[in-house]
Amino acid sequence: MVTLEVIAGSTAFTLFSYCFKPSKNIDSDLHKISQVFSSKNLNRLVWSMDSNSKSELWFSPYSDTRGNKLSEFISANNLFIINEDCGPTFRATQGTSYIDITVVGSDLLEDNSSWCLSKNESLSDHVMI
Repeated sequence: MVTLEVIAGSTAFTLFSYCFKPSKNIDSDLHKISQVFSSKNLNRLVWSMDSNSKSELWFSPYSDTRGNKLSEFISANNLFIINEDCGPTFRATQGTSYIDITVVGSDLLEDNSSWCLSKNESLSDHVMI
């Protein structure tokens, strides 16, 4: 978990990064994140994550239980998924999937002009966004 408070000109916002471990119960992760979020202005949040979950909301072909719980958490906190259907965000020998998500608060929703995958090599199984 990484949280950064950033000021660009007169605009302050929070960058938050999180990796959900596939073998860990997502409920405990969401509880921990909820505690962090309780002291933040979520209207100006940019949250990038390796969700290790699937949801049609971020263009996975199907939703799983973890994805449904994460989707409910995102909605309950008035946050918005800005992923576009640019292809799988994870590519490895065992297959591909759409598990990397970018979420923003309501104040930043209009500031997003496009969300896309980079053509540059990331040196990871995860594609650069």
